[in-house]
Amino acid sequence: PAALEYELLSIAEEEGFDVTVSRPAVDTGSTSADRSAALWPWAIAGVSLIGFVYWTAMAAPKNPSQEYSKVFNPQQQVLEDAAVVRVVPNPVQQDEFNTVSEALTHLSGGGVIEILGNSEFEIFPTSLATGVKLIIRGAAGSQPVLRINDTPDSSLSSTKSVFVIDGGHLTLSDIDLRVHCSNDGKVNGGVSVFELLNEGRLTCRNTRVITTGESSEQRSDIAGHRVTFARVSPFRKPEMSLKKNEGEELLGTSPEQTYEIINEKSESLVKMQNCVISGNIRCFECEAGTSLSVSWTGGSVTTRERFLTAGISSVNFAKPIQLQLQLYGATFVCNRGFARLSDIPGQNKVSQMKVTTQYCRFVIPESSALLEQVGVAEPEAYQEAIQWADHRSKYEGGRIFRKIDGAGDLIEIDYSSAGQPMEYQGFSGIKGFLPAD
Repeated sequence: PAALEYELLSIAEEEGFDVTVSRPAVDTGSTSADRSAALWPWAIAGVSLIGFVYWTAMAAPKNPSQEYSKVFNPQQQVLEDAAVVRVVPNPVQQDEFNTVSEALTHLSGGGVIEILGNSEFEIFPTSLATGVKLIIRGAAGSQPVLRINDTPDSSLSSTKSVFVIDGGHLTLSDIDLRVHCSNDGKVNGGVSVFELLNEGRLTCRNTRVITTGESSEQRSDIAGHRVTFARVSPFRKPEMSLKKNEGEELLGTSPEQTYEIINEKSESLVKMQNCVISGNIRCFECEAGTSLSVSWTGGSVTTRERFLTAGISSVNFAKPIQLQLQLYGATFVCNRGFARLSDIPGQNKVSQMKVTTQYCRFVIPESSALLEQVGVAEPEAYQEAIQWADHRSKYEGGRIFRKIDGAGDLIEIDYSSAGQPMEYQGFSGIKGFLPAD
């Protein structure tokens, strides 16, 4: 105890605490009051130690992350709240708007647009730059409609793409897309609902896409394909300035920025959950030099066109198209077949595609093949270019699983020769199927 007392007093003296106190002589016959007086040095030493510990804690450097969290968290919360706007019939609050176009103008850096009700809104061309994340969703209990007009007097007559996802990420949830096409034949070429480039990403949940305004007899191979759900374009870099089209919204980029195609590949990602696509519409079109990964769960596709086409481009790319499809629990009714991969003279390699399908249903007419490869390469190159892994899916209609039309003779592979067990039966009919005629 004496040594401990000495050490504590020494610490107190080094730190500048005055603990001087008179100590009367100890009387061995003292009373309990004398024993209480003998405890004073211990009390003083304890107080000194507590003071030293407190002073040390106050003088120690603070954790910078704790300081930043106190300073920046409130500001981050304010920014996040400001990035959520609503489209309502009668706007009252500052974050409420009457149309989707007005909301897009407000969210120049991305954010969330929530639409209340089942109203229909015309949508104009919009571009999402790299890093921009935009969510357009229907409010609980709502199923709003975004209308796209492909007519001679619309803004699509020059742009041909509604949403250009240039490295950004667009999410649609509980939304209907209605594409109205002109019947007068004055609109040439095709329109894309989405265009993905520079690693653009698209996510759709509980979304329905329907085309209207065309007669059922109109053939897309005569007048040029009208509508594509998503077109994947080659990697591009900024080039010379070009002013944006009238009515076009650009999120996260300069309104005078345009692009130059370069020989470099970037992968675009598409995720579809419980989505329905119906009408004269091609789901995916991939240009040469592109890479696409699609995850499709649930829902259905019923189209007079193909689900996917790939390979057409006027630019010679060093690398072939790379496609990866993961399909689960969905139905694909495609009047001209599921996929067509083509190559042109000058391309070094044929398009590559890897497909994994589980519990899906594929329906095509008797005159079509499920997969078609067309070009100038040798048959061996085409045979190695597609990997199709089937797990308990069903195939109905046309008996040809794969057709290869390359440099050699035409090759047709039926389901029994596909190299794996596949459940196939002749065309039995399906509600909503679009006949070849």
